[in-house]
Amino acid sequence: MTQPDKKLTVEIDSKDGVRFMALSGRIDHTNAAGFTADLEKLAKDLGSDEALVIDFSDLAFITSAGLRALFVLKKELDEAEKKFALTRLTGDVAEIFRITGFDALIPTAKTTDEALTMIAPR
Repeated sequence: MTQPDKKLTVEIDSKDGVRFMALSGRIDHTNAAGFTADLEKLAKDLGSDEALVIDFSDLAFITSAGLRALFVLKKELDEAEKKFALTRLTGDVAEIFRITGFDALIPTAKTTDEALTMIAPR
């Protein structure tokens, strides 16, 4: 999926019971509504035995609107007892997560393998 303004690109793939969402570009007021809609659709489409990993390695920036969308996603997935993790936060995005405390609120991993371990059935 690509947002109309092309500042944010969202790619979704699925493998071995895990949906992978890769973000590139930036999330700001111009595309946060589209990002929120993508997350809502993904949360609804996620199978009961599926988990979600969101890769931030190519995301350059995120505003509070993007953080809000992720918080809503967390709430929805927690209520549905579905697991998810964020991975590969870098640069300004990692700093924003650290300063706002979102890195403690939402499971975050340095690598995709670490994220997969976090969401693995116990």
